[in-house]
Amino acid sequence: MNILGAILAGGKSSRMGQDKGLMPYKGKPLVEYVLEFLIPVCDEIVISSNSLDYLDFGHQTIPDIVPDIGPMGGMFSVMNMIRADSYFFISCDSPYNSKGLAEDFIKERQHYDIIVPVHSNEKIEPLFGVYSYKVLSFLKKQIDVQDYKLMNLLKQCNTLYYDVPNKFFSDNPLLFKNINLPSDVN
Repeated sequence: MNILGAILAGGKSSRMGQDKGLMPYKGKPLVEYVLEFLIPVCDEIVISSNSLDYLDFGHQTIPDIVPDIGPMGGMFSVMNMIRADSYFFISCDSPYNSKGLAEDFIKERQHYDIIVPVHSNEKIEPLFGVYSYKVLSFLKKQIDVQDYKLMNLLKQCNTLYYDVPNKFFSDNPLLFKNINLPSDVN
């Protein structure tokens, strides 16, 4: 069973004021942290973005088929363009990730349509998850009715809400921290 890593870098970055994935963070662009994280756990990696600047990172770039609908548009485009058994979707602005957590998700992927982490008072992280190819039909239905909320997608599918063990936060207290504002970079 193959797994495709898909970095979602197509956002408008309105709070940041520039493309977040390309923004330098501790000496390198944010997207490089995510690439380094995905390389050991995925068979192939693509970047979902309308910007050709991401081609410089040596991976195929997938533009949005349906523009301006947020992460769901990137997910839909990737699944339409490249067939894989499973997709590890992750946002480009998350430099602190856990290989161990990703490996747990990958082990469980044949039993669920979607696996997403839940932590700290039931906070769900839909942009750090493994999604089956079966989810494509659900994405299409939601896009057809202009419902772009990932939480609604999770409710429709056979989703495992994986309760993240504390050990992952002990090893990585910034797990799931996103870099959204210029002040986050400093």
